[in-house]
Amino acid sequence: MGSRVRGNPAAVDLPAPPRHARASGRAPLAIELKRDLELAPEDDVTLGALIDSRPHVGVFLSRAWLSGFFAEPPPGSEPFLLML
Repeated sequence: MGSRVRGNPAAVDLPAPPRHARASGRAPLAIELKRDLELAPEDDVTLGALIDSRPHVGVFLSRAWLSGFFAEPPPGSEPFLLML
């Protein structure tokens, strides 16, 4: 069974990694591409922990910066949030 990418508009199935690349006993990597900041509760908790654990990255990993970036993206761009 291959990996799966979830996001808008649809999920994409990816080929299974080579046998030697699989980590035994671990869950497969899930990649979710979001076009908004409406996160599932468990993802919201994880994002909060990530923000709290990396104060040295400043405004580029904060809810305020992300909210502003999604509300008013630079001209010609479309913001996405990639969750692994």
